[in-house]
Amino acid sequence: AKAVRLQTPLPDARLRVTELLAGAVDLSGTAMGPRFANYRLQFGAGAYPTNWTDFYFSNTPVTNGVLLAGLTTDTIPEGEQTLRLIVTDTLGQEAADRAVVQVQNVRFASPLNNDVHRAGDRVELRGNVFGTGRTYAIEHGVGWQPATWSTQGVTLADDGQLPVLDGPLG
Repeated sequence: AKAVRLQTPLPDARLRVTELLAGAVDLSGTAMGPRFANYRLQFGAGAYPTNWTDFYFSNTPVTNGVLLAGLTTDTIPEGEQTLRLIVTDTLGQEAADRAVVQVQNVRFASPLNNDVHRAGDRVELRGNVFGTGRTYAIEHGVGWQPATWSTQGVTLADDGQLPVLDGPLG
C-alpha cells in the first residue's frame, strides 16, 4: 500500500443536474478551490463509461451556479449517459463528480402503452422532438402488430417541422 500526501486541499467539484435531459438545459454546480485552474465537462455512454467525450471547458471558477448555460442536448446521444465534471488546480490535482442522466430528445409522453381511448375520440399525442434538422411523422395501424401503417386522421403540430418540448406532437 502506498500513502498519498496532499500539499493543499483538492478542488471542489459538485455537479447538479436533473435526471431527464431534453432540449436546451443549464448545467449547475460548483467548480472551485484555493488553487483553481479550470474545469471541464464530459459525457460517456451508460452508467459506467469507459470512454469520455469533452464538451465544455472553462477557466472561470463557479460557486453554486451555472457551469454551462444553454447546453443543447442533441449534442449528446439519446439514452442513458453519465455526465462528469472534472476540476483541476494549479498543482495538477483533480476532483470529479458524476451524474447519470437520461437524454430523451425524442419521446412520447402520452398516450402511454396501455392507455385506453374510446373509438372516434380525438387523442392528443404529447412529447419531445428536439434536435438540429429533426423532423417527424406519426403513423397508426390496427392491432398489436399492424401490417399496414397510415397517417390518415393525424394532424402534426407545425407539420412536424419544428422542435417540440413537452408539448403536443399531433
